[in-house]
Parts: sequence; structure tokens; C-alpha cells
Amino acid sequence: MANASTGGTHSALGADTGAVWVVGHQNPDTDSVCSAIAYAALRRATDLPGATAARLGPLWTETAFALERCGVEAPPLLADVRRRVADVMNPTIVTVGHDATLYEAGRLMREARKRLLPVVDEQGRLQGLLTVDDLAGRYMDEMAVARASRVPVSLAHYLRILGGQLLTGPSDRHFAGRIWIASVQAPTLEALVAPGDLVIVGDRENAQEAALRAGAACLIVIGGRTVSDAIRALATARGATVISSPHDTYATARLLNLSLPVAEIMRQPGPTVDPDDLAADVAGALLGPGTRALPVVDDDGHIRGILSRSDLLRGSRKRVILVDHNHRSQAVDGLEEAELLAVLDHHNLGDLRTAEPILFVLEPVGCTATIVTEHYRVAGLEPERPIAGLLLAAIISDTLLFTSPTTTDRDRAAAETLAPLAGLETEAFAHELFAARSDFSAATPRELVENNLKSYEFGGATLAIGQAETLATDYFVERKDAFIKELEGLKAKDGYDYALFLATDILRGCSTALYPSSAERRLVQAAFAPDHAGHDTAELPGIVSRKKQVVPPLARALDKR
Repeated sequence: MANASTGGTHSALGADTGAVWVVGHQNPDTDSVCSAIAYAALRRATDLPGATAARLGPLWTETAFALERCGVEAPPLLADVRRRVADVMNPTIVTVGHDATLYEAGRLMREARKRLLPVVDEQGRLQGLLTVDDLAGRYMDEMAVARASRVPVSLAHYLRILGGQLLTGPSDRHFAGRIWIASVQAPTLEALVAPGDLVIVGDRENAQEAALRAGAACLIVIGGRTVSDAIRALATARGATVISSPHDTYATARLLNLSLPVAEIMRQPGPTVDPDDLAADVAGALLGPGTRALPVVDDDGHIRGILSRSDLLRGSRKRVILVDHNHRSQAVDGLEEAELLAVLDHHNLGDLRTAEPILFVLEPVGCTATIVTEHYRVAGLEPERPIAGLLLAAIISDTLLFTSPTTTDRDRAAAETLAPLAGLETEAFAHELFAARSDFSAATPRELVENNLKSYEFGGATLAIGQAETLATDYFVERKDAFIKELEGLKAKDGYDYALFLATDILRGCSTALYPSSAERRLVQAAFAPDHAGHDTAELPGIVSRKKQVVPPLARALDKR
């Protein structure tokens, strides 16, 4: 058989449209995390190169141990699968520097077929926006040659835009005066021109001399003409620059207007959006009048993309595969906005809805990892050593080393296949896992209640059930008041009608139920008929599986109310 590789870890953010998130349930257990990693590796090796495992909560100590023991990094946390700006924006952006000329910006717009250009500084931070309407308005409204007033213009810009020739003087100076066309008599011109101005002239030497004597900083001589030695000497003496333009007067004046830096006419950025903003939240700003696109800017002010109305309309949904659950209440937030591709699970049928048929595998086995292992065999693949170890850890964890009533022959067969591939001895590995599971030194009662919490709805009532499996339940009994307080807080915060916590003894094969009120006590009595149910605890001999031994009788009891 061929091997399927583990692959790497991925960030939960970004606009990778090829990504497919393979994710378990909220408050993930070992099966949820390990099956997601293994199934993502299988799908990468077969038909989904973008398959990426994720998790929806902190790791159990047992799960963290299994990952470290097998040499696999923990999958990234996934907050939700709602569409974000980064998922739908156009990341291929064309920007223009704030010191670029209007001519260069216009040519860039035409070549890139863009109607909007973000204007950025040397570090790529957004400074403003330039639209084709801004350029058109400047061209249509300008009745005279513009003065470079707000932002001085480099004479080198004029040389470059004109395609001109430097006849004399410096080109590295900046010009900030008025621009004149020498269409008047020399005395009149000398009276009009002020020191620092620029004058567009023909080959009339008296006009050239008059402009220089008036203090012109630059002469632009049209038609590709040159100047006499006397004019060169006068320009040098007065520190002026002389440029020869190959164009006529009209074209030269127009090109000078377009030689202004974009900072002269750019508009302020206005509203911007963050790559991590929810697409639904920014839709209103785009769909209103007057705004066709918004710059996408990160926390450092760097532009990351452009979001347009069409981006929102055609943006693809995130793709998701669920493992080890099929109840909406246990799934990743925003699932209704995503495209659900497949479900692999071993629990009761949940309440998911899809618009189109999907791969839906619901098998009566003790562990989702068993299903994943069988899918490897069907695909003609063997999981690599780290993946085989994780699958074995999940089966051991979910079946409590084959002592849980949910265990099937398929689970045992899968474990027998995986152990040699993982290079592990099953019972010794189980002892390591259960020892790690029983280490609660770093967890608070709240974390223990919430980290393996699952919620259900039966008979119109909502029910939350937490569970911790351990080598001894003394830890929980000694701290029952703290756990009951957390259950009370959970009901008040999330509005559950009932809340239970099970401390399950792996070796003895029994559980202690903790509950906060008489409502739960009556429910436990109706579902399990224990020999004795105290006001806040009840012993449940032989009860270890939440899925098979706890949820079904509780559901029947709630349906009969």
C-alpha cells in the first residue's frame, strides 16, 4: 500500500480558496482531534490537496500527550467558518506610489484595466485613492496649466514624461511655481514671470531671454528645438534648467499637467476594512450609494486587497468536512455560511441540513477513527506511522480500551491493524494515555466541565452533559461543590434546562453523576433508576458511554415528560 503523509499545520485565517477544513466537534476529545488530522491526510492524498485539520477548542491532556507521543503538531484553532473579507477580497492589487505622476498612474490604470488605484508610501501603507473619475475630472476641468503648489514636482518627472532632453542645468531640483506659455511679447512675458516659475517657449530667443531674466527656474523649449550658446550661458549663470520637449505647445502643456504627483489630486482613503472583518458586516457599506469598492488594510496600515461589490456577490464559501459529530449545536460556528462536503461520525443522527447531497457516513462503531482507518483501506493506502498512532490513540480513548459497550469487532480489528503500523503495543499505550487523561493538575473545574461538554435537545428541553474519564473518581467527588457551582453557572449563562457532569472510572466501569438541582435528580432517576440518587450526586454502575448509555435513556425520559 502507498502512504498518506501528515502534511503541515495551517493558519485558520486567509483567503486560500482551495482549503477544506476538516474539523471535529466543539470541546474536542481525542477522537475528534485525531480523526480530523488523519482524515485530512487521507483526503490530501486522494482528492482534496487543500484538506486541513482544525480543532474547536483546547486539547485534553490525553490528546496533547497523544500528539506529542506520535510527533504530530496540534491542528490550529478555528474560530468559525463565516466568510471574512480575506476570503472574498481581490488580493491581486495594483498600487501606485504617492510620488508617481498622473500620467504614470493613468497609463497603469489603462494597462491593468483598473478604475481605482490605492496610493501607497514607500512602505506600502495606504495614503489615498486615485480613481479614473479623478483623472477624467482633472483633465476636463483644467483650463490652465496647473501650478505645482501642494506638492513640488521634480524636474526629472518632467523630463521623463515629456521624453525630453536636458540641455543645461540641474534636473534633480523640485519645481513649485507657476507655469507660463510664452504667447505674449517679451516685455509682457518678463513682467508676468516671477522667480521660480516655469516657461514653455518656442524658438524665439528674445522670449527665452526675457523669461530667464525674470527669474524663471526652468525653460521648456517645444518641438525638439535647441537653444543658442548665449541662452545656455544665461541659464547657467542664473541657475536655471533648460529642457527640450519633442512635442508641440499643446501636448507639452498637457503632459506637464499630467506630470503632477498623484498626491495632488488623490482623495483620502475614507472607510477601510480589515482582512478579518466578517463579509456580512461590511456588505452594507458597499451596497449603499456612492461606494463601489473599499481598501482592505491590516493593523499596520498596509493594503492587502480591494473589496468590491462583485467580490461580495461571487465570493466562494469556505468548505468543511465534519468528523465525530453531526449535531448543529456541536459544530463550528458559521457552518450555515459554509459548504458542507462530508460527514464521518458514529453518533446518533443529528439535525444538519444541506442544499445538495453530500457524503454522509454514520456507522455504529465505537470510534470515528475506526471509520477513518477503514477508509484508508478502501483507498488502498496505509497511514504513515504518526497518523497510525493517532488513530490507535483515538480508538483506545473512545472505547476505553475496548471495555465500553460501544465497542465493536470493527474497532478491535482497526486497532490490530494500526498498532504495528504505529510501532506501539496497544495495552502499554493505553496505560500511558489513561494516565495522561487522569492528570487534572493544570485544569480548573470550569475547564473540566466545559472542555468535554456536549449539548442536546430532546422533548423541547435543552440538555448539557460534561464528562471526564479517569483512573479514579475521587478527585471529582472531593470537589463536587465546585463542579456543581460550575453547572449552575452554565445553566444560567447558556439557558440550559438541565446540566449534568459524569466522572467516569475507566477501570471500574462506572460513573458518578453530579448535578445542580432537583430537576436533574428527577431526570436521572427517570432515566437510570439508580439505587440511590442524592440531592447532588448519583452512582451509575456499569455506565461509561455518554453516547450509548447516557444520552438515549435521558432522551427517552425527556420525550415522556
